[in-house]
Amino acid sequence: MNYFVPNFGRDADINSTWASLDWAENDLSHKFNPKSKKEVKKDAHPVDYKVADFGLDEDVVITQKNIADQEKLKKHKWKPKQDENGVWIVPEAADNDSYSYSSLVQTDSLVQSDPMCSSAGCTYASVGAKPPFPMNYKVPNFGKDHVILESDKNLAWAEKTLNHKWIPKEKPKSEKKPVLYDATNKPLDSDIISSLDNLKTTEKKLGAWKLKI
Repeated sequence: MNYFVPNFGRDADINSTWASLDWAENDLSHKFNPKSKKEVKKDAHPVDYKVADFGLDEDVVITQKNIADQEKLKKHKWKPKQDENGVWIVPEAADNDSYSYSSLVQTDSLVQSDPMCSSAGCTYASVGAKPPFPMNYKVPNFGKDHVILESDKNLAWAEKTLNHKWIPKEKPKSEKKPVLYDATNKPLDSDIISSLDNLKTTEKKLGAWKLKI
């Protein structure tokens, strides 16, 4: 005990930090004065103040009304469920590849591109039948959607500010062949390993996934 410990001065990293702090204070003409937690809490922004409640957003109200209308029409209460990861399972747009076509012409017994008639045309008139659905009714025109109008306004402002007319061009089709990496003697990235493990787990439940090009 009580042996002599040499003092080599401040650590080089500490000296570098202080030098950087001095440079920053001189450059910004501002003295850095850190505060304690009590001082920060005392000078903090106001919290727990009253926030006006304007009710549900109009999009949410419309969505809830549409759901209620469909539930009443279908006589079915929609109760969405969550998957094992907590993600809500909701209807999504069907991929075009999920449909099957036995010929170039779609008949009533196959997938229909129109809810009233098949791709062969409307044939109810030739047999003296009434249209299966209301047709030729008046559809009100409420003009452009407010989101589209706002986007057009922002675009016009940006073009005027930058003095440039934005003319989007179609992305040219790449003639390059996909790059194939030789990973024979190289370890896979951790994200790739995780993705492959997830793929195997899913294939065990749903069957093998065959990617089509």
